[in-house]
Amino acid sequence: LRDGHAEGYLGHASRAGRLDVGDDATQAKERLLADWWAAAATNELRQVVMLAHRRADVIDLNEAARDLLRRAGRLGDEGLVAGGRDFRAGDRVICRQNDSLLKVCNGTRATVREVDPAAGVVTLQLDGGPIREIATRYAAEHLDHGYALTGHAAQGLTIDRAFVLLRAEGALAEWGYVVASRARSETRLYAVGPEPVEEAGLPRRDPESTIRRLAGALTRTAAEPPTVTRPAQE
Repeated sequence: LRDGHAEGYLGHASRAGRLDVGDDATQAKERLLADWWAAAATNELRQVVMLAHRRADVIDLNEAARDLLRRAGRLGDEGLVAGGRDFRAGDRVICRQNDSLLKVCNGTRATVREVDPAAGVVTLQLDGGPIREIATRYAAEHLDHGYALTGHAAQGLTIDRAFVLLRAEGALAEWGYVVASRARSETRLYAVGPEPVEEAGLPRRDPESTIRRLAGALTRTAAEPPTVTRPAQE
């Protein structure tokens, strides 16, 4: 994939049973979430992650993950709301801003140990061990749930298993390599194409067409070509 052989990468993933082509984005996300939940039941939450290109998809997956965790009794009963987001003991979170006083960095991943709504404090245990107390002001602006991440937020991350939502559109060469190289054990791909085809009067997605489109997107680079400056004519 790094060398631009997207078709070979997707073929390997398909043969290994790690490529799932959904009829639409909703179905792809449901399948991804179900597999993530099965992995989360037997692994530490910090070692499994969902990845997506669109921020809206990341938000959807984070909300769905928290709903599963709440129903399973894996999140605390008391919540602290900051920036429209609810944080509870047991939540996985990610910091989005460097703060030397709090001793956290952009990209710091952590687990919420406890929340104190009255004091406006979220206590985090950072991956690696240190404990940090985060004020509501920081949480409201710079703390997000961390079950699902964008490719940018996943840079530098190493986990056991990754579950990746792939939309067959755009220029994904750099993004695709980042998300496909985060997991030590397994990366599972959940693909959906942008356009359905008509069959028997009903819209249906063609898996082979989706894979071809996806290979094209994973080959296209987002980097713009350098500007060529022509010498002035005398």
